[in-house]
Amino acid sequence: WLSMGITVVIKIAAEVPIFYAGPWLLRQYGSASVLLLGCVCYLIRVVTYPFLPVGDKLFMMLLEPLHGITYGATQLAMVDFVASQMPQGYEASGQGLVYLFKDGGSILGVLLGGWSDDKLGPNLMFAISATIVMIGISALSVAMCLFPKTPISHDVIADENEHVDAMDTRTDEIRREGGISSPFHDIALSGKGSSSEERDPTLSIHH
Repeated sequence: WLSMGITVVIKIAAEVPIFYAGPWLLRQYGSASVLLLGCVCYLIRVVTYPFLPVGDKLFMMLLEPLHGITYGATQLAMVDFVASQMPQGYEASGQGLVYLFKDGGSILGVLLGGWSDDKLGPNLMFAISATIVMIGISALSVAMCLFPKTPISHDVIADENEHVDAMDTRTDEIRREGGISSPFHDIALSGKGSSSEERDPTLSIHH
C-alpha cells in the first residue's frame, strides 16, 4: 500500500510541470504533437511493465513520471483541439461532449481491462493496450503527415485578453476620478444599490 501511495504522488507531481508549460507547448508544437507525446509516453509504460522484475519497486517508480506526462499532455491537447473547433460561445459545450466520450471510454476500459486481467493475465492485457495505442499513434502520425498544420495560434485569445485588461485599466481610472463605468459594476462592488446620481454624478448634469 505504501508503494502504491508513493507512485500516486510521483505521477501527480509529474503532471504539474506539464500543465505549467502547457500553453507554451501548444503554441510551439500544436495540439496534435502534444497528444502524440502523451501517447508515446503511455506506450513506453505499458510495453515496459511486463518486463519489470517481480517485486522490484524502483523500476516501477521510475516509470511513473511517464503517467504524469501522458495525462497532462493528452488533457491539454484534447481541451485545446476541441476549443479550436467549436464556434465562439460553444467552447464549454464542446468540452462537455468530449468528456462524455472520454469518460464513457474510461468506463469501458475499466470493464474490459478487469476482464482481460482476470482471464488473460496482466502481460497480455498490457500487450492489448499497447497494440490499441500503437494503432492510434500510427493513425495520428499519418494524419499529421497528410494534413500538416502549423501550431494553433492563440493571437486572437491574446488580443481579447489585452482588450479586457485595457477595459479593466480604464475602469480603475474612472473609479479613481470619481466616476463609475457601470451602475451594475458599482452595485456588485458595494453589495447594495444606490441612486442614479450616486452611481454616476454626470447623470444629474444630463438630467
